[in-house]
Amino acid sequence: MIIKTTMLIALVLLPSAGGLAAQDHKKTNRSAPQQSGIVTVGGVKIDLASPPKGLALHPNLGILAAEAVQGKIIHRSGKIVWVPRATITPKGDYLVLFPHDRGQWYQGKTWTLLPGKRPAGWHLKKFDRMDEGTVVSLGGEKAALFIRTAEGHIWESRTDDDGKSWSEAKPTTMVHPDAPPMIFKLGDGKTLISFIHNRYDPKKPHFDKAARNELWCSISKDQGRTWSEPRFVFAGATGGKHIHSNSYIDMFADGTRIHIFLGQYGRQLLYLNFDESDIAKFLTENELAAVRESSG
Repeated sequence: MIIKTTMLIALVLLPSAGGLAAQDHKKTNRSAPQQSGIVTVGGVKIDLASPPKGLALHPNLGILAAEAVQGKIIHRSGKIVWVPRATITPKGDYLVLFPHDRGQWYQGKTWTLLPGKRPAGWHLKKFDRMDEGTVVSLGGEKAALFIRTAEGHIWESRTDDDGKSWSEAKPTTMVHPDAPPMIFKLGDGKTLISFIHNRYDPKKPHFDKAARNELWCSISKDQGRTWSEPRFVFAGATGGKHIHSNSYIDMFADGTRIHIFLGQYGRQLLYLNFDESDIAKFLTENELAAVRESSG
């Protein structure tokens, strides 16, 4: 397997064995900005000098993560690196595209807005807006739309007729600030995984960088109608700007292996991976608090 990254558009190759090709290994994996001393995860303050059991600090990547998470930096730049999109090619290579130096995506020239323009269409009266959503096919003419809102949860709407009509939007149980939904399918093509920030500050309903620093995941085996208790995946472990880049991951599953791509800190392309079976070992909020308390 080879990872091909293209940045509107250039190319980098990464063999699955772990060595870098077409780039200087030391240059692309040099240390991220100096780690701050404390990172808050699930309301618990973590001392980066002594992470609790179940968590590991990756200084070269600039993250605190669940122990099973592996990763590397596959591209660095002085330009803006942002919002990657990844897929598996017919030959089995991993292709990653991302805007570079403030590039923009353009996904169709004309669009039909359903069910109508605001305020007749989708909106939350209190916030006078609903933002972008993620559409997930559920088979046949069924699909679910998971919607970004400033209410504190991801909302959902469903269609049974190939998008011609939609149910009234309602909140899910997934706690999320005003940030894009990140919902994907696992290797079986049916089970859904949602990456959420699991944190919301009603005093900052629209754009809170601190709330976007943590990334958790929940699983649904019933087409997104119910979701498992969130488990911690990783959090940024450096000070400075661009914390909100954790809100723009892309993911695909190759068999049972989960592959995540992230335009981290606005300047480097981060690649993380772990096995689907590892998720059960990731810490919940209660487990994190218990481990932190027992370790003093």
